This record gives sequence, C-alpha cells and structure tokens, in this order.
Amino acid sequence: MNEPARLTDLVEALLGAGGPISFYDALLAARRAQTAGHLTDTALAALMALHDSPESTDGARDVLAEILRTYAARVGAERALAARAITLADSEQTARVSVGDTLTLALEERSGAGWRWEIVSASGGADVERVAVASERTARFRVVLPIAGKVRLALEERPPPRGRGEPEEPRRFSLCVLVSGDGQ
Repeated sequence: MNEPARLTDLVEALLGAGGPISFYDALLAARRAQTAGHLTDTALAALMALHDSPESTDGARDVLAEILRTYAARVGAERALAARAITLADSEQTARVSVGDTLTLALEERSGAGWRWEIVSASGGADVERVAVASERTARFRVVLPIAGKVRLALEERPPPRGRGEPEEPRRFSLCVLVSGDGQ
C-alpha cells in the first residue's frame, strides 16, 4: 500500500474512532504525510478534515496546521519553479504544473568546446524537444505535459569527439514534474 493511501486510512480510522484526536494522533498523521512526500488530493483533503474535526484537540490542530502550511509552501515553490525557465541549478528539483502546460529548460552549454545537451529519458508521456535559440551558450528545451501523473526528465551533456584534451565528466540534469489533471 502506498503512503498517501496509508495516511488516508489512518485519518479515516481517527475520525471514526469517536473520541478526541490527540496531539499524538495528529503527529502520527503528520509523519505519514512527510513520509509520503507528494500528497494526493485525497490525502490532503483527509488531513484538512482531521484538522477541522470538532474532535481534534488544540495540540492536534497545531501539528496539522504546521504540516499543511509546510506543504502549501512547498507546492508554491514547485509552481514558481515551473513558471520560469528552469536552469542547471534547478537539477534534482520538483516542478508542479497542470495538464497541457509547457515547461522551458534553459541549460548552459559548453558548445564552444563541443559539448551538447541531449535527452536521456522523459517518462510519463512528456513531449520534449530542443528549440533553436540565437545564443550558442544555452540549450533550450520545450517540455509539453499532456497527461496527469509524475514525469521524470533526464538530460546529459554529451562530450565532443575524442582527442580534444583531457576527458571531462559530463554534466547531468534531472527534474521531477508533478502534473495535475484538474487545473489545481
């Protein structure tokens, strides 16, 4: 069973128990939410229902309010990342978009030395294409996200042909994109 489902089951059990929901109960739910990482809409609604329950103690509400505040800040940062050109410094981050949105990757390229960024993988139905730009120093990619789900992008800078000095380690870029189907 995945973590968001386990969280939802725990919240349903707490709400159905008929007694007060303690600080400790809320702490268990908060830890499950942290373990889950990216919460589904169902898991998020369950946490809000637990927070809003008349059975929740003030301590429980404080714990749940903090986890909800933290999650809201993370979602905001993920949306802000998706709203701008994503650079090499953003590698290993998570962006959040809606179905049909387009991301722009702008990766500094060592093209003068013969290096070139190439797509290694794009899961989850993402359509990635290199876009021609005037600058030779930046490789631009347009990423169209047509279906909901989790997308993983991986790019690697390919080296020039052998014989041009000491071999260097290629740079790598990866990005996780959470695509929601409801425009949220």
